[in-house]
This record gives sequence, C-alpha cells and structure tokens, in this order.
Amino acid sequence: MTSGRAISHSEESPRPHARYLHGAQLWVALLDAHRHTAPAFEHHPDLPVVTARGLRATVILGAPDAATSPGTIHTPLVGADLALTDGTDLALPLVPEFEYAVLAMTGRIDVDGAPVEPGSMLYLGCGRRQLPAEQRSATEQQAVMQGRDQRRLGPTFVAEVQLVSRSGCQDVVRHA
Repeated sequence: MTSGRAISHSEESPRPHARYLHGAQLWVALLDAHRHTAPAFEHHPDLPVVTARGLRATVILGAPDAATSPGTIHTPLVGADLALTDGTDLALPLVPEFEYAVLAMTGRIDVDGAPVEPGSMLYLGCGRRQLPAEQRSATEQQAVMQGRDQRRLGPTFVAEVQLVSRSGCQDVVRHA
C-alpha cells in the first residue's frame, strides 16, 4: 500500500480465522519526489521464493539474491520473510551500500553471533556483504529482513515496524 497524498484503510481479519493472529507491517516514509503520488494498493498472493539448505525466503520487496518481488517500491528497498529450519547455518548475500535489520517473529535465531529473541529487532547497519544466521531449535523459525539503500535515502529514513502479538496488543519499534 502506498499512502502518497493520503489514504484511508481498515484492517479486518478474515472469517473464520485462528484465535491468535500475528504478523509484521513494515512502514517506510516516502521521499519528497513521491510524497504526493496517488494512493495505491497492491495484492500479490504469489511472491517469489528463494531456497537454500535450511532456508525458505519469500521476497516481499525489492530483489534480494536472485528473485524480484512484483510489489511497487519508490526507493531502493529489500524485504524478505525468512523461514529457517533446525540446524541452519548460512550466510545470505547483502548489498554493502544497504543498511539492514532483522526482526525475529517466532523462536530465537542468531544473527552474526548475536541472539535475536521473538519480537526483537537487531539493527545491522550498512557495509555488510553477507548476513550470517544460525537456527538451532527443533521447530522452524520465522524472521523478517529489511534493507534500504543508505546512499540514495540519506539519514532521514524512518521505518516503523508494528508487531501484533497473540493478545492483539501492538508493540512499536522505531528507528530514525
């Protein structure tokens, strides 16, 4: 969804649905060149998937690795939903000019040696060529990776991530 010059929307759960719902919303401020663009909404039920041993990455935005999302972006961004299975030890390729963050959705993952617990976001900065990640639990773990091109966006980038927990309460993490 692109708010552009203004948009109004509501979020409703489909009926029927599981008792508990959880997910993530990634919000990015539009640059001046696109700030007054027409509001728009896109639905892409089939997103590209990149797989490797122990990894299934659904490409949400941009073109991380070898796949490109059909979603419209107005600034250079990448976003992927990562599913890691037990015993996964990998290094995802990154663009060094992008800054990155990883949000653990379910279970703990270790990113570059740092533990990331569910509901926690690890800011990784820029200058990285790869993202080392490990997952050592018996169940599949979910994480979201987001990145943006610091060269083109400069220091005014604002991202907001809303975590909708099982109780329906929202925690907001901001980085400016």
